[in-house]
Amino acid sequence: LERHRYLWLYLETALGVTSRSLSVLHIAPEPGIRQRLLDCRSVRYTSIDLHDPSATMAMDAGRLAFDAGSFDLILCCHVLEHIQDDHTALGEFARVLRPGGHAIILVPMDENRPQTFEDPSIISTDSRMKAFGHPYHVRICGRDYGDRIASSGFHVTAVSSREMSAHSRRFYRINRLTLFDCRLPIARASVD
Repeated sequence: LERHRYLWLYLETALGVTSRSLSVLHIAPEPGIRQRLLDCRSVRYTSIDLHDPSATMAMDAGRLAFDAGSFDLILCCHVLEHIQDDHTALGEFARVLRPGGHAIILVPMDENRPQTFEDPSIISTDSRMKAFGHPYHVRICGRDYGDRIASSGFHVTAVSSREMSAHSRRFYRINRLTLFDCRLPIARASVD
């Protein structure tokens, strides 16, 4: 899919994942991205999913059974719009990410919507389809979604595919996408 191509291009060009030693946590892994990461000898790869038996572990993104600071990189592509309490999941991402690490987050985003829309009283699949455009989504992410991520302690950079050259967008068939590169600040050493 378009979002997978964009994610991999970013991982390869901006983060250099194929040439770095990294511990990676992949939430609800996409098969193509998973295989590319597994093929990287320097990557220590872990994936979680509640429903996919090919994931390394069955685990809820809101209750991660990993020690603090376990991962250099977390990938979460089109998952948070399915999670009712995304604040808890984002807090867990911040907890298990090493300071200086990256969490790369993509959500389907309505760029015409300034505010994220959610209503926890909407619970039937038909109602969610009508309200959110998908039977299993619990929100429509607006332009403010990066602020929501930042409230969990991340420094968030929104990276738009519009920053790519027109030639690259045509070549990779990437239209209009935004990913959030979320970094945990490196704690300053205390000065005596």
